[in-house]
Amino acid sequence: MRIRLLSLLGTVALIGCGSTGPDRPDGTPPFQSFTYPAGVIPTGYQASMAGQPGVTVAGVRLTNAGNASATIEHGACSVAVWLYRDDQPNSPPVWQNRLPEGAFCIDIAYMTILLPGQSYEVAGAQLGAATLGATLPAGRYLVRVAITRRSPEQLIVLDAGTFALDL
Repeated sequence: MRIRLLSLLGTVALIGCGSTGPDRPDGTPPFQSFTYPAGVIPTGYQASMAGQPGVTVAGVRLTNAGNASATIEHGACSVAVWLYRDDQPNSPPVWQNRLPEGAFCIDIAYMTILLPGQSYEVAGAQLGAATLGATLPAGRYLVRVAITRRSPEQLIVLDAGTFALDL
């Protein structure tokens, strides 16, 4: 699998990440989007971080289910992670990985080519006491990840299991 980092328009530009506000039940969509062919299947995932006990990464896994190689392109800030109270799954998210006011995403593009059967993971957020402890109480949370697919423009929301925050 090859991963290449491309600079858009030959320069690195900073673009502010927007917010739709706290009343959006599905959370703030990701700032950048993904391009991939129809044979690629996105799924949400969680994985333990090697060497960091109690830290989990949540993101999207793209798997090439087709018979030919597939090109995946995406930018920075392309995976939104939303946490919901386990007992209130239809309420707005209690935590999101959106950037703080005044922060910026670097406008760069990532590209990888997947052979048939290969997968590619893009992390959206690190979950653990260090990143969530100041904003959330201990407990179980539902995890959803979201990506925007270009052509056709489509917000895709994926379940990524549950996460237990232990403080």
